Amino acid sequence: MLTDITRRHIDLTYQRLQELNKSLSEQDRENNKKLKFCLSIVENINENLDEWIKNCPFSTDIVIHYISERYIKLDGISDELYLTCGRFLREYILTRERAGERELWLSGDWYFFKNEADKFISKENHHRLKYLINGQFDIDVINNYLGNRSFQAFLNYEDNVKEAEEKLKNIDSKIKLRTENLESFLSKKEKEVKTLASKLEEQKIAFIFVVFYRYFSVYTFIYVYRT
Repeated sequence: MLTDITRRHIDLTYQRLQELNKSLSEQDRENNKKLKFCLSIVENINENLDEWIKNCPFSTDIVIHYISERYIKLDGISDELYLTCGRFLREYILTRERAGERELWLSGDWYFFKNEADKFISKENHHRLKYLINGQFDIDVINNYLGNRSFQAFLNYEDNVKEAEEKLKNIDSKIKLRTENLESFLSKKEKEVKTLASKLEEQKIAFIFVVFYRYFSVYTFIYVYRT
Protein backbone atom coordinates (compact mmCIF):
# COMPACT_ATOMS: atom_id res chain seq x y z
CA MET A 1 0.00 0.00 0.00
CA LEU A 2 1.35 3.42 -1.00
CA THR A 3 2.00 6.09 1.57
CA ASP A 4 0.62 9.58 1.18
CA ILE A 5 4.20 10.80 0.77
CA THR A 6 4.73 8.56 -2.28
CA ARG A 7 1.44 9.70 -3.79
CA ARG A 8 2.50 13.29 -3.22
CA HIS A 9 5.87 12.69 -4.90
CA ILE A 10 4.15 11.24 -7.96
CA ASP A 11 1.85 14.25 -8.21
CA LEU A 12 4.75 16.68 -7.79
CA THR A 13 6.74 14.79 -10.43
CA TYR A 14 3.88 15.18 -12.88
CA GLN A 15 3.63 18.91 -12.13
CA ARG A 16 7.38 19.35 -12.53
CA LEU A 17 7.33 17.51 -15.87
CA GLN A 18 4.54 19.76 -17.08
CA GLU A 19 6.48 22.84 -16.07
CA LEU A 20 9.58 21.57 -17.85
CA ASN A 21 7.58 20.77 -20.96
CA LYS A 22 5.99 24.25 -21.04
CA SER A 23 9.36 25.92 -20.64
CA LEU A 24 10.61 24.42 -23.91
CA SER A 25 9.98 25.75 -27.37
CA GLU A 26 7.55 23.82 -29.50
CA GLN A 27 10.38 22.35 -31.58
CA ASP A 28 12.46 21.37 -28.52
CA ARG A 29 9.35 19.92 -26.91
CA GLU A 30 8.75 17.70 -29.92
CA ASN A 31 12.38 16.61 -30.10
CA ASN A 32 12.73 15.89 -26.39
CA LYS A 33 11.48 12.33 -26.60
CA LYS A 34 12.81 11.44 -23.17
CA LEU A 35 10.65 14.11 -21.56
CA LYS A 36 7.70 13.32 -23.80
CA PHE A 37 7.81 9.65 -22.83
CA CYS A 38 8.09 10.28 -19.08
CA LEU A 39 5.33 12.90 -19.17
CA SER A 40 2.98 10.45 -20.92
CA ILE A 41 3.61 7.61 -18.44
CA VAL A 42 3.68 9.69 -15.25
CA GLU A 43 0.52 11.53 -16.29
CA ASN A 44 -1.30 8.22 -16.74
CA ILE A 45 0.06 6.81 -13.49
CA ASN A 46 -0.93 9.97 -11.60
CA GLU A 47 -4.48 9.93 -12.99
CA ASN A 48 -5.00 6.17 -12.56
CA LEU A 49 -2.65 5.44 -9.69
CA ASP A 50 -4.55 2.57 -8.05
CA GLU A 51 -4.91 0.76 -11.38
CA TRP A 52 -1.18 1.05 -12.13
CA ILE A 53 -0.23 -0.10 -8.64
CA LYS A 54 -2.52 -3.09 -9.00
CA ASN A 55 -1.06 -4.04 -12.39
CA CYS A 56 2.58 -3.29 -11.55
CA PRO A 57 3.31 -4.84 -8.13
CA PHE A 58 6.91 -5.77 -9.02
CA SER A 59 7.91 -2.27 -10.14
CA THR A 60 5.96 -0.69 -7.28
CA ASP A 61 7.96 -2.64 -4.72
CA ILE A 62 11.34 -1.94 -6.29
CA VAL A 63 11.53 1.35 -8.19
CA ILE A 64 8.50 3.55 -7.50
CA HIS A 65 10.63 5.81 -5.31
CA TYR A 66 12.37 7.00 -8.50
CA ILE A 67 9.12 8.67 -9.61
CA SER A 68 10.05 11.78 -7.73
CA GLU A 69 10.73 15.40 -8.59
CA ARG A 70 14.28 14.84 -7.27
CA TYR A 71 15.06 12.89 -10.44
CA ILE A 72 14.16 15.80 -12.72
CA LYS A 73 17.41 17.71 -12.92
CA LEU A 74 18.42 21.04 -14.39
CA ASP A 75 19.77 19.33 -17.49
CA GLY A 76 16.62 17.24 -17.96
CA ILE A 77 15.24 13.82 -17.08
CA SER A 78 17.49 11.46 -15.11
CA ASP A 79 18.14 7.93 -16.32
CA GLU A 80 16.56 6.62 -13.11
CA LEU A 81 13.20 8.25 -13.80
CA TYR A 82 13.31 7.37 -17.50
CA LEU A 83 14.06 3.69 -16.87
CA THR A 84 11.47 3.53 -14.09
CA CYS A 85 8.79 4.79 -16.46
CA GLY A 86 9.90 2.11 -18.93
CA ARG A 87 9.65 -0.60 -16.26
CA PHE A 88 6.18 0.45 -15.20
CA LEU A 89 5.05 0.56 -18.81
CA ARG A 90 6.44 -2.88 -19.61
CA GLU A 91 4.96 -4.53 -16.52
CA TYR A 92 1.59 -2.89 -17.14
CA ILE A 93 1.56 -4.26 -20.70
CA LEU A 94 2.51 -7.77 -19.54
CA THR A 95 -0.23 -7.78 -16.89
CA ARG A 96 -2.94 -6.54 -19.26
CA GLU A 97 -1.91 -9.01 -21.99
CA ARG A 98 -2.02 -11.83 -19.43
CA ALA A 99 -5.63 -10.79 -18.82
CA GLY A 100 -6.31 -10.92 -22.57
CA GLU A 101 -6.37 -7.14 -23.05
CA ARG A 102 -4.21 -4.93 -25.24
CA GLU A 103 -4.00 -1.13 -25.40
CA LEU A 104 -2.46 0.21 -28.60
CA TRP A 105 -1.06 3.45 -27.17
CA LEU A 106 0.84 1.46 -24.53
CA SER A 107 2.26 -0.90 -27.12
CA GLY A 108 3.23 2.07 -29.29
CA ASP A 109 5.02 3.80 -26.41
CA TRP A 110 6.86 0.59 -25.57
CA TYR A 111 7.92 0.09 -29.19
CA PHE A 112 9.49 3.55 -29.40
CA PHE A 113 11.08 3.21 -25.94
CA LYS A 114 12.62 -0.14 -26.82
CA ASN A 115 14.05 1.10 -30.10
CA GLU A 116 15.19 4.59 -29.05
CA ALA A 117 16.03 4.47 -25.34
CA ASP A 118 19.71 3.65 -25.91
CA LYS A 119 20.11 7.15 -27.41
CA PHE A 120 19.09 8.81 -24.15
CA ILE A 121 20.77 6.57 -21.56
CA SER A 122 24.28 7.14 -20.26
CA LYS A 123 26.83 4.36 -20.72
CA GLU A 124 26.90 3.48 -17.02
CA ASN A 125 23.17 2.68 -17.18
CA HIS A 126 23.15 0.70 -20.43
CA HIS A 127 23.17 -2.60 -18.54
CA ARG A 128 19.93 -1.54 -16.77
CA LEU A 129 18.35 -0.78 -20.12
CA LYS A 130 19.43 -4.16 -21.54
CA TYR A 131 17.93 -5.87 -18.49
CA LEU A 132 14.63 -4.14 -19.26
CA ILE A 133 14.38 -4.66 -23.02
CA ASN A 134 16.13 -8.01 -23.54
CA GLY A 135 13.64 -10.20 -21.65
CA GLN A 136 15.18 -10.63 -18.20
CA PHE A 137 12.83 -8.06 -16.71
CA ASP A 138 9.86 -9.94 -18.20
CA ILE A 139 11.09 -13.16 -16.57
CA ASP A 140 11.40 -11.46 -13.18
CA VAL A 141 7.89 -10.03 -13.50
CA ILE A 142 6.53 -13.49 -14.31
CA ASN A 143 8.44 -15.07 -11.41
CA ASN A 144 7.03 -12.41 -9.09
CA TYR A 145 3.55 -13.18 -10.39
CA LEU A 146 4.02 -16.93 -9.93
CA GLY A 147 4.92 -16.34 -6.29
CA ASN A 148 1.86 -14.19 -5.73
CA ARG A 149 -0.80 -15.51 -3.33
CA SER A 150 -3.59 -15.24 -5.88
CA PHE A 151 -1.64 -17.40 -8.34
CA GLN A 152 -0.74 -19.89 -5.61
CA ALA A 153 -4.44 -20.18 -4.86
CA PHE A 154 -4.98 -20.95 -8.55
CA LEU A 155 -2.25 -23.61 -8.49
CA ASN A 156 -3.87 -25.18 -5.42
CA TYR A 157 -7.28 -25.15 -7.09
CA GLU A 158 -7.47 -28.91 -7.68
CA ASP A 159 -6.38 -29.69 -4.13
CA ASN A 160 -8.94 -27.25 -2.82
CA VAL A 161 -11.66 -28.87 -4.95
CA LYS A 162 -10.76 -32.35 -3.67
CA GLU A 163 -10.77 -31.10 -0.09
CA ALA A 164 -14.19 -29.48 -0.65
CA GLU A 165 -15.53 -32.71 -2.20
CA GLU A 166 -14.32 -34.73 0.80
CA LYS A 167 -15.98 -32.28 3.19
CA LEU A 168 -19.18 -32.50 1.12
CA LYS A 169 -19.09 -36.30 1.32
CA ASN A 170 -18.70 -36.12 5.10
CA ILE A 171 -21.63 -33.75 5.32
CA ASP A 172 -23.75 -36.07 3.11
CA SER A 173 -22.83 -39.04 5.33
CA LYS A 174 -23.83 -37.15 8.48
CA ILE A 175 -27.11 -36.05 6.89
CA LYS A 176 -27.83 -39.63 5.79
CA LEU A 177 -27.07 -40.99 9.28
CA ARG A 178 -29.28 -38.40 10.94
CA THR A 179 -32.06 -39.11 8.45
CA GLU A 180 -31.86 -42.83 9.16
CA ASN A 181 -31.90 -42.17 12.91
CA LEU A 182 -34.94 -39.92 12.53
CA GLU A 183 -36.77 -42.48 10.39
CA SER A 184 -35.98 -45.16 12.96
CA PHE A 185 -37.25 -42.94 15.77
CA LEU A 186 -40.47 -42.13 13.90
CA SER A 187 -41.02 -45.79 13.04
CA LYS A 188 -40.57 -46.75 16.68
CA LYS A 189 -43.00 -44.06 17.82
CA GLU A 190 -45.50 -45.16 15.18
CA LYS A 191 -45.42 -48.70 16.55
CA GLU A 192 -45.87 -47.40 20.09
CA VAL A 193 -48.85 -45.30 19.01
CA LYS A 194 -50.44 -48.28 17.24
CA THR A 195 -49.90 -50.45 20.31
CA LEU A 196 -51.45 -47.78 22.51
CA ALA A 197 -54.39 -47.42 20.11
CA SER A 198 -54.90 -51.17 20.16
CA LYS A 199 -54.94 -51.24 23.96
CA LEU A 200 -57.38 -48.33 24.05
CA GLU A 201 -59.63 -50.16 21.62
CA GLU A 202 -59.52 -53.26 23.82
CA GLN A 203 -60.28 -51.17 26.91
CA LYS A 204 -63.18 -49.53 25.06
CA ILE A 205 -64.68 -52.90 24.14
CA ALA A 206 -64.20 -54.15 27.69
CA PHE A 207 -65.88 -51.03 29.08
CA ILE A 208 -68.87 -51.46 26.76
CA PHE A 209 -69.14 -55.10 27.82
CA VAL A 210 -69.12 -54.14 31.50
CA VAL A 211 -71.82 -51.50 30.93
CA PHE A 212 -74.02 -53.97 29.11
CA TYR A 213 -73.37 -56.59 31.77
CA ARG A 214 -74.40 -54.24 34.56
CA TYR A 215 -77.43 -53.05 32.66
CA PHE A 216 -78.50 -56.63 32.01
CA SER A 217 -77.96 -57.56 35.67
CA VAL A 218 -80.08 -54.64 36.90
CA TYR A 219 -82.80 -55.40 34.40
CA THR A 220 -82.86 -59.06 35.40
CA PHE A 221 -83.07 -58.13 39.08
CA ILE A 222 -86.02 -55.77 38.51
CA TYR A 223 -87.81 -58.34 36.41
CA VAL A 224 -87.36 -61.07 39.04
CA TYR A 225 -88.45 -58.73 41.84
CA ARG A 226 -91.67 -57.70 40.05
CA THR A 227 -92.46 -61.26 39.25
